[in-house]
Amino acid sequence: MAEQGNYPLSNDDEIGLLDYWRVIWRQRRLVGILFSTSVLAALILSLILPKIYESTATVLAPKEGGTGGLLSALGASGIIQQIPGVSVPSVTPNRDIFISILKSRTIAQKLVEQFKLKDYYKALYLEDAIISLQDATRVSISKEGVISVKVEDRDPKMAAGIANAYTEHLDRLMAQFGTGTAGNQRRFVSEQLAKAEKELKAAEETLRQFQERNRAVLLGDMANSMRLPGARVPQVGLELGRLTRDLRVQEAVYTILTQQLEQAKIGEAQDMPVVQVLDRAVPAVYKSRPKTMLNMALAGVVSLFLGIFIAFFLEYIERQKQQMANSK
Repeated sequence: MAEQGNYPLSNDDEIGLLDYWRVIWRQRRLVGILFSTSVLAALILSLILPKIYESTATVLAPKEGGTGGLLSALGASGIIQQIPGVSVPSVTPNRDIFISILKSRTIAQKLVEQFKLKDYYKALYLEDAIISLQDATRVSISKEGVISVKVEDRDPKMAAGIANAYTEHLDRLMAQFGTGTAGNQRRFVSEQLAKAEKELKAAEETLRQFQERNRAVLLGDMANSMRLPGARVPQVGLELGRLTRDLRVQEAVYTILTQQLEQAKIGEAQDMPVVQVLDRAVPAVYKSRPKTMLNMALAGVVSLFLGIFIAFFLEYIERQKQQMANSK
């Protein structure tokens, strides 16, 4: 049996569990000092670091529906292009659209300007303030379909205010860009209805002037309503029939467009997802970072493994020295 330090080793230099423990016990002072120092340093550092508070606002994810028009509007506005992985055209669910807007530079810039975050973060440029805000913000969605906007800041009131502002600007942007296909259809029908109304009034005025010039009064059957010389009756009758037909066509067009406008309004309301805030953010009472106990635990575990590694490394060096001394 060869010996390593004070402990015998097997001839094939294999170390058992007991030998491992002996090595650690031999270097227990080193391991203990390293462990205690790391835990104490983590405690002091956690107490020195500034306290960070987190506030959360939650929004219900909208029901899925036709969003092709909405995607087109958002794509034209440049919002979706700011989010990696989202392209147009694509069939993107409504909840992904919400998350894309919340993560966009557009909404971040609005918040920076609203809360004067460039001065608050002491940023040299606007872009630096936007990056700082995005770093302090986390947007996620749960399995139940609840979108969470979490904002961290040293001031709990500021964190809550920014989180709530995210949902408010989301609602405004959805109202601004969420016109959708039904919205485009509504505007088109509205324009056509306005033209049809003008043409209907013009047709009514033309028929009225014609009746006054020819003193014609419709009492039911057009043929019995004429009080004109025989030579002019066919000509006036044809003209009166044409004007009456044009008026009826314009009335039918106006009626159809009025019905289509109401249908387009209903479709527009269904096409645009509604922002429903589930919980507004409130100032946090307890800090979210630094987590003192977690930092101490991590420091203890890491230092323990590091101490054990150093103990075996020192034992290995000592063993090599002894082997070299025995070989002489």
